[in-house]
Amino acid sequence: MNEETKKEEYKEEKVKLVVTEVETGIEEEFEELPEIAIVAKEEQVVEREMAYNEDAIAEIEKDKKENKSACVPSFFIDEDETHDIRVDILSDKETGKIVSVSRADLVELDQFEFLHKSVETFTFSIPNYDDMTKYRQSCLKFSAQANREIIDNVQMRSFFLVWHLQDWSLRGKNGKKVELKHDENGSLTDESLAMVYRMPGSLLDVVLTIFEKDVLVS
Repeated sequence: MNEETKKEEYKEEKVKLVVTEVETGIEEEFEELPEIAIVAKEEQVVEREMAYNEDAIAEIEKDKKENKSACVPSFFIDEDETHDIRVDILSDKETGKIVSVSRADLVELDQFEFLHKSVETFTFSIPNYDDMTKYRQSCLKFSAQANREIIDNVQMRSFFLVWHLQDWSLRGKNGKKVELKHDENGSLTDESLAMVYRMPGSLLDVVLTIFEKDVLVS
């Protein structure tokens, strides 16, 4: 068995372990905050004829400048290329409990003076076509109800966390940043992965939803 095969099997096995934790733990958080966090639904395997990010286009139009020269489209993803996701968080000033999570600057939050507002950043590396092909193949499962193969999006999101979450701005109760650690193969260590899955389901779901929309144009 060559090194590439070993790496792919390790990827799949590590994600399977993570998905088990998601299904047994995080879904309880979703049930408590249905209006904020929506559990990823399983989707049929389909071919897309169009990929369109309405939010990104609107942001570019808002910031456009006249006579600005156009750059060449980014057809290729650099190995070290990353994408920052910023979210606004409202929390109880006394207990610290998170009561709202949204994309940064999406909602006007200044009216909630009785709540604490913070802006947190999550940095992801960007999966290329080869990565996505392997993830989709690993996430395929047959749905007896639909009578067809579908992609398990919960498992897909676990691949994004295990292999692409590079950094964040989150802090512990002592106010110090919680550092994420990675194994030599680039995946999060078991210790860091356990820390990630201790996050509220609402926060994790919103971050991954933004990641999918910004990076995958989905």
